[in-house]
Amino acid sequence: AVVSTQSTGRLYGAAALEGLEKSNAVSNVAAITHIYFKFIPYDSIVSHFPKLRVRFPALQGLTFSFSSISTLKQLNALTAVRRLDFLSLSPEGNPVTNFSLWKYYLLYRLSHFNLRKINEVDVSMTDTVLAEQLFSDLGHVTLHQFDISRVLSLLPDVRRKQVLGHSDTLEQKKSISPKQTEDRRKLILAAEQKNRPIGTESVNVAALSYNSTVRPKSAKTSDKVHIASSQLLDEIVASAIARQNKLTSLEKVWNSVLRDTVRSAVSEFACLSATVDKALSAVQET
Repeated sequence: AVVSTQSTGRLYGAAALEGLEKSNAVSNVAAITHIYFKFIPYDSIVSHFPKLRVRFPALQGLTFSFSSISTLKQLNALTAVRRLDFLSLSPEGNPVTNFSLWKYYLLYRLSHFNLRKINEVDVSMTDTVLAEQLFSDLGHVTLHQFDISRVLSLLPDVRRKQVLGHSDTLEQKKSISPKQTEDRRKLILAAEQKNRPIGTESVNVAALSYNSTVRPKSAKTSDKVHIASSQLLDEIVASAIARQNKLTSLEKVWNSVLRDTVRSAVSEFACLSATVDKALSAVQET
């Protein structure tokens, strides 16, 4: 079902996606700023992302409820929407929200969007900086697995021509050493960074993509990228879980530790002379 109320379009069930294609399904298309998806598998919605901005030119935000978003890499697909001001993922039916760093990954992956709110909470500059610190290595590791042609394919045509214009040696692609290849890669990335307009997606971030279809087994490069990304994500997840477990354990015993410490201090001050004598004896023994 498709229900539109003032500035919000609500879609319930996978069948409602057909309404995005029909001109008469939503009466106030130009006024829609928020689309709410519920009981629709995320992977079924992904193919519609590139059309949302065209279909709803005033679109500012999306909400997903019971959408089966379970991995961080699924969030990569949101870049196809091209611009958003806010995004909400309900904990119900979206297991990825159990991962404490999902919001920071989202901020990093959609850094060119300059999101203002996530789950109705304002995004601060501190959040943005922390997101970059946490996940920038993931982008670098993933991009390093790409050959030069794959890196260039991540760029829009205009920026690709600008980058190639800053590298006269890129025309020579045969019989080059690994060192020459790496030097060219660095040259491309430096040129891309220099010519990238403000508010556009960096090539490091663009390397983190998501394809909801099954990957071909023969795609060796894709396998390397997938393995590298998965390993780094696993390390980040393990570190976050270990830190959270320590905090949880500390919270459980903190009250008793504090209570015992206070009692011990009070007991010592209650028998101040005995405590002093004991301390002096200990000093003399050492």
